[in-house]
Amino acid sequence: MQPSHGGTIVDLRFNHDGSLLYSASVDKTLGVWDVSTGSRIKRLKGHTSFVNAVGETKRGPPLVVSGSDDCQVKVWDIRRRSSVITLNSIYQVTAVSFGEHEEQVISAGVDNEVKVWDLRKADVAFSLLGHKDTVSSMELSPDGA
Repeated sequence: MQPSHGGTIVDLRFNHDGSLLYSASVDKTLGVWDVSTGSRIKRLKGHTSFVNAVGETKRGPPLVVSGSDDCQVKVWDIRRRSSVITLNSIYQVTAVSFGEHEEQVISAGVDNEVKVWDLRKADVAFSLLGHKDTVSSMELSPDGA
């Protein structure tokens, strides 16, 4: 069995069918865990600071999104060794989620904004303003509304 993270785990998410668990850690990595065995099957490295949040797609290819204190949002295809898209934010990213489709990622951070990213353009499509403090967690509604 492979060792666990080298630091605190700050976020956990199951994949769509419950067979995998994704973890985000202050050791700057993400873990992909086989729920049936409890074993880590992949360690995703690429962030340069604490990874604060992790999310995954509801359908399509096995994609994971992460947000970090390095001010980056990374999209990972768990069949590969490194991230497939890196989005640069100005401030630390504390919450992430995929939108209804895998072409859209939602992030939030210490700038109190919720950003909706268009992955086809690797840019912010629009921002949602109004929070008075850091958004530390988010979840898309089950119906995608």
